[in-house]
Amino acid sequence: MENEVVNNATRQHLQVDPQLQPYVAALQALGYSPESGLAEAAARLGRSPELLADIHAYLKSGIPVVDEQSKTPAELFRPLPGNYCVAGLVRDFQMEPTGAFLMASDLLADTARAIKRLDQIIEEGYWKVLPDGSYARVVLPVSERYPACPSCGLRWASNYPACPRCGYGPREAQIDQDLEIMALLQEGGSDPSPSEFFFFPDIGDDEIIQADSFASCPHCGFPLKPISTFCGSCGKLVAAAGAGAEAAPLQPSPASVSSSADGTLIGSRPTSIEIIVLSGELENQRYPVGDQLRLGREADNDLTLPDKKVSRHHAMLQRQGVAYRIIDLNSGNGTYVNGKRITDATVLKNGDIVLIGDTKLTINNRP
Repeated sequence: MENEVVNNATRQHLQVDPQLQPYVAALQALGYSPESGLAEAAARLGRSPELLADIHAYLKSGIPVVDEQSKTPAELFRPLPGNYCVAGLVRDFQMEPTGAFLMASDLLADTARAIKRLDQIIEEGYWKVLPDGSYARVVLPVSERYPACPSCGLRWASNYPACPRCGYGPREAQIDQDLEIMALLQEGGSDPSPSEFFFFPDIGDDEIIQADSFASCPHCGFPLKPISTFCGSCGKLVAAAGAGAEAAPLQPSPASVSSSADGTLIGSRPTSIEIIVLSGELENQRYPVGDQLRLGREADNDLTLPDKKVSRHHAMLQRQGVAYRIIDLNSGNGTYVNGKRITDATVLKNGDIVLIGDTKLTINNRP
């Protein structure tokens, strides 16, 4: 009796467009639920009427199990835009046949939007409602087939010019490659020659800085080795004093600490810096940084961040020579500097934006 009431209500609702009745019947035969969404689903399926014959053939054959080797039932392997098929949607996206046919209709009727949606599922997964009413994020195995961003780990379903999440692109990839080459050369006891190994499109002759007056890279603040030709962190060129002669060990400059044009902390002694909170419950609060400052959710940190996405002990700021660096303490959600997730100790510059959980911070020189 109750089912009859539901079916009668559904039929009354669909009387507006009798042409949808075949699609309603097909979806019901496939086991579509809930009934309240049947009219909308029928309209969605009705945009691609060619699928109706495939559904009828699939139902007539008794809803057989998909056989990948023999490509049967054949109607489920019919090619769709984006190199998809109904069987592939069931296999790779863990869809029920009903959902797979509806997505197939989307691919045929609104190809660009449907492919974008599938790309989003590949890259980010989807949220599933659990029996207790809570939500769980599901990452599909098919995602493993796609390359991941070296910085933040996002899977790339498309050929992006730069990572849509963190901005990692060709320039960052070139820097990473150059640093790897340089590390190998330095392990062998030699410094690379810029003309032989490296190409720096962003560096002009006026940007080659004499290194004999700095104990750290004038670009990023990373400590330099004696007679260094390149910075071991940012990869930029620094000219060692006395080309062809053995240079004296680097000595700090007697100049007072200041910021270079690009914001790098440089000078004879470490500058005094502070953290300014840009978002969250502590917004606009300022915190001075000494030799070391640990950030996290627990009360025993030097700076406690009331943020559920922050780990108990999330990150550490440390003084290193004439600069400061930040270290991620194996946090669950990672630490980001200027949109890029860090994996190693990272030297900070004046004005850098640090993201810890949902809390955004900036680094500021103190007068």
